[in-house]
Amino acid sequence: MDSASSATGLRPTYVRVALPGVRLEDASRVAKVAERLGSDLLLNAGAWPASADLEKLVDVPRSGAYLSILLAERTWEEARRASAFIHSLSSSDPALATRVAINVTGEAHLITPYYPLASAVPGRDIVTAALTYPSYLAEAYSREGLQGLRKAIVEAGSRAWAVVEEVSRLTGFEAGGVDLSVSPWMEDSSLGLAELVSGVRMPRPGFALGVRAINEAISAASGRLRQWASTSSCSPWRRTPSSRPGRRRAT
Repeated sequence: MDSASSATGLRPTYVRVALPGVRLEDASRVAKVAERLGSDLLLNAGAWPASADLEKLVDVPRSGAYLSILLAERTWEEARRASAFIHSLSSSDPALATRVAINVTGEAHLITPYYPLASAVPGRDIVTAALTYPSYLAEAYSREGLQGLRKAIVEAGSRAWAVVEEVSRLTGFEAGGVDLSVSPWMEDSSLGLAELVSGVRMPRPGFALGVRAINEAISAASGRLRQWASTSSCSPWRRTPSSRPGRRRAT
């Protein structure tokens, strides 16, 4: 990561690694690795079915790592087991509950910027990027309106793609793309951006138009970035349609 940062002039706020899931008996080993890594690198141990002995996983969130619980059948029994596990964790420390996600998609392996839910695809080493940029986009919109918003999304996405591309080159990992979603973080509010673009406070009439305008700007910027990135030797968009690039999300 240091080499990629030097080459691109950009340093990610967080470096996160998602595993495809490990055996239940190895959960304590994952916890020990996470403790050694500390805050230098965030670790997601992957997904476990709700039918597993979830109490054997308590050391994972306590170590600072993340995990998800898969509701494979989406039954009330699975939901109760997952709820009981999270309540047990939060009773000792409420922050521990933020490191556990509930997966109701039916897919055990997800490439997603919502990190507690991320689970790597077995057999594939993929590098992706996600952006935290509501305030950056708000400033661009205030200066140049929707045109400025679209330009800012393209600029941020292209710079993030440069990092993905460089890490891919250095490691040999597959370049999985950049997620352009307007994700909030702390005081960097996606709600504030939507209210700025719509010109009204949520939930007043017209707010949804602001959300739509942002989504359309992201879609337009994504199309431009796909065109640009398709010339790259490690681009995820140079593969055949069967690789389903649209399903790849950044983590």
